[in-house]
Order: sequence, then C-alpha cells, then structure tokens
Amino acid sequence: MHPDAIHFGAMLQKRLAFPSLVVSSLNDPQMPCEQCRHYATVWGSDLIDLGHAGQINVASGFGPVSLVTGSSACSIEINPTGWPESCR
Repeated sequence: MHPDAIHFGAMLQKRLAFPSLVVSSLNDPQMPCEQCRHYATVWGSDLIDLGHAGQINVASGFGPVSLVTGSSACSIEINPTGWPESCR
C-alpha cells in the first residue's frame, strides 16, 4: 500500500441504490483489475477498463472525470490524449 494512502474502512459489499461507474486499469498498483471487476459486479456498476493505464489519477496525467447521465448512455472524459471518451 502506498504510504500516502488513506484507509477508509471496509468496502461496501452490496448493490448500490443508484447508477454507478467503475473505471479501472489492468496494471494499477493500488487496485488490481480483478478487485475492480468484483466491486463493479457487487455494486451493479458499469465497468470501463482502460487497459494498461497504470494508476488512474491526476498525477498520472488523467484529468477530472465529467459524467453526463441520461436514460441510456453516459459520457466520460478521462484523458484528452486518446483514452476512451464515451461509454454506452
């Protein structure tokens, strides 16, 4: 665990009561992709896998995430330099 990481306690292990999205990376050292898949399934969340993107944070070059929800789609801008910009 990174020395600056904050422990927030146990992760919720039940379906969320609202739409949600989990964005993951295959090689994030803080959250293995298998764990992201587990939480997305348990929470009933959609999952976006960015491939080998490393840790997904501002220090890694990822900007703020903007979500626009609708009845059947969402828009997400994670990194303007080529990562996926939308999900359906």
